[in-house]
Amino acid sequence: MPRLLISETLAKNDRQLREWKNRYIRASDAFVAAVGDKPVKDVTVQDIFAVRRLWRKRVEEKAVATGYANKHLGYLEAMIDAFYSDLEIDLFENPCQGIRIDDKQPWEKKSARSSKKEFKPSWIRETILSPGKTDRLNDEARDILIVMAETGCRASEVYDSPASAIHLDHEIPHLAIEVEMPSPGDKAGHRRDVKTGSSIRKVPLVGAALEAVQRHPDGFPRYRGNANFSNAVMKFFKDNELLPSPDHKISSLRHSYESRMRRLNIDNEERGQLMGHSLKRIRGREVYGDETELKLRALFAEMIAFPTQTWAPRSFQTLNQEISRILEEEGFKLPGSS
Repeated sequence: MPRLLISETLAKNDRQLREWKNRYIRASDAFVAAVGDKPVKDVTVQDIFAVRRLWRKRVEEKAVATGYANKHLGYLEAMIDAFYSDLEIDLFENPCQGIRIDDKQPWEKKSARSSKKEFKPSWIRETILSPGKTDRLNDEARDILIVMAETGCRASEVYDSPASAIHLDHEIPHLAIEVEMPSPGDKAGHRRDVKTGSSIRKVPLVGAALEAVQRHPDGFPRYRGNANFSNAVMKFFKDNELLPSPDHKISSLRHSYESRMRRLNIDNEERGQLMGHSLKRIRGREVYGDETELKLRALFAEMIAFPTQTWAPRSFQTLNQEISRILEEEGFKLPGSS
């Protein structure tokens, strides 16, 4: 698949490429378990029905969710498409086409909506932002956690960032989350893909997040491009009994950040832009107009940020006045303005 779909792999670093390949390996393993090994050209619709029965059984046993199973049926379809495309065969019938598990199981429909356990703001302040409890973590891991907690970034968006994506000398210090590829001929250059197009954004750095990145102006090479960060941090937190519950995951820092914004009544679209969510999905329609400028994002980020030993956010009133001033200067009419 890396050869057949090379355009999808060019920007992926070693970890991302491994994760990308694993989806097709899992889909292939399921096919072999249900049908046995056979040439792609000999795969039939009946074979795919057998694979679907295998995935449905796993769903019924609560081993996987319906969505997960359907994704892997889709990966199988993509593999067959890529096979024939590589042979330049344009007219063929993909036996996987349209074959999915249609209905969710009762346990999926009727169970409580699953969501990741969020960290309370008090836990974040006491455990991650204050000295003491994470002192024995290495410097890079500790500061990655701080940036995650105070920006809502995914862990990989922080530790995969190369030095070129860190803009500390900008008027508004920020991380540029974007696709990174080496220059032509530079085989050792940095690669970094992003989860979705909406993930591409500029993330303002204020308070503890800014201080953490200032300690690592070239990024976090210890974890860049590998899968070691989450395992190392989760082991540290479990060994030291720092997690509020066994269900808490470090990735929940991202969800906690959005809740902190929501509690401050920050608009859903502004939250989405800071988090790298799809505005089209949030609005439920096509998106027009400019996205929030970095200077406005920085003001929203300051509203959420906790004070540090050397810095304190301005008052909500001051920050809201500054937001209104910027918008009025650009010609927007705001409530209460003449």
